[in-house]
Amino acid sequence: APPEISPGPDLDVINNVKETIGDWLRNDPHGTNNLEVPMPSAFQRLLMHSVIAAEYPNLYSYSSRRASDGERMLVVYRSQDQLYETQIKEIEEDLQQTTVQVGVRSLLDAAADKVIVGHNCFLDVLHAQHRL
Repeated sequence: APPEISPGPDLDVINNVKETIGDWLRNDPHGTNNLEVPMPSAFQRLLMHSVIAAEYPNLYSYSSRRASDGERMLVVYRSQDQLYETQIKEIEEDLQQTTVQVGVRSLLDAAADKVIVGHNCFLDVLHAQHRL
């Protein structure tokens, strides 16, 4: 059962999103597109995940950040495969971004011909440079 919400702004958001989902289901019967709903409040996104799981058992929801402007979104999918594809894509992008951000460390690992493990490698480099 969906959570019980007292009248107020949260209930208004829930009703608006449910109406948007209903329109989306009617206008895209084959499920080719996902639904993105801007939702900056983390509490309301969490609440909507609960409502969607309870009232729309064939839909899957996911919180995401839009890459272009960083806006927080509630994204609704028709299939678990669509959701998994999105999650895998985001993980791959995060791994790629992490690889780029490692930067100097990869040079040090290559120069030492070993993996350097440290809490703060940048300070280690400064200390090593100071000792030279």
